[in-house]
Amino acid sequence: MRAGSSITTGVILEEVQRLLRPESSGTEAEHGRAKKLLDKLNQSFENLEHVDRAALLDFYADYYLAQENISETIAVYERILKIPVLRPDYQLRALRALGQLYENEKRWDEAIDSYNCWRQLSTQEDTRVF
Repeated sequence: MRAGSSITTGVILEEVQRLLRPESSGTEAEHGRAKKLLDKLNQSFENLEHVDRAALLDFYADYYLAQENISETIAVYERILKIPVLRPDYQLRALRALGQLYENEKRWDEAIDSYNCWRQLSTQEDTRVF
């Protein structure tokens, strides 16, 4: 497998998911190991396919949320939205998450902007966003 391939990325992200969300209830998450894997994969960010870039950043967002690091989580979701070719589901998830995070930080204008973008792109209505 070549570095940066979707298969390699998928394998790494599956391991990250296992580390962040262990299946057995008695096992603790291994945030440090997960972060090291994310950082290693991030070194080849420019070589990743756009969908793999979004998936990597989505896992970074999960990591930072688990650390309760809201400013880094916001930065990651903002970075996701800068990916040139972004699947609509990633775009909608990032916009909704940003709206909620901005709202949590009392950054009202940015929250409203994120929610408005979400509403323009979504084929569904959502009472929370509305």
